[in-house]
Amino acid sequence: MDCATDFNINMRPSFMEKDEAKKMEMRADLAANFIPKWLSNMEKQLSSTDGTFFLDKMTVADIMIAYRLHHMRNGVLDGIPTTIADSYPSLCAMYDAVVSEPKVAAFLAKHAK
Repeated sequence: MDCATDFNINMRPSFMEKDEAKKMEMRADLAANFIPKWLSNMEKQLSSTDGTFFLDKMTVADIMIAYRLHHMRNGVLDGIPTTIADSYPSLCAMYDAVVSEPKVAAFLAKHAK
């Protein structure tokens, strides 16, 4: 769950930025530097497990990471390419498993962008 917090801490300044051009500059930097490193770290951790999730079954940590992926993949984060996570197969599989869970799917549908 610390990894989700790390993501939030690094993204937060771009959420607070009022100047749209500066915000997009910040997001471009995040997309080029922080996010690929973060995704790579998540992929490495997930690839070292025996299954789809970080532990032996879905936990809050999986949901928290999947929610960040959901924001990236669905254009919620302006300036972050929606395909940024596509080259991380374990993360994509975990994301697909989490968002197909009925309660998670219902939440996402209710809170769609």
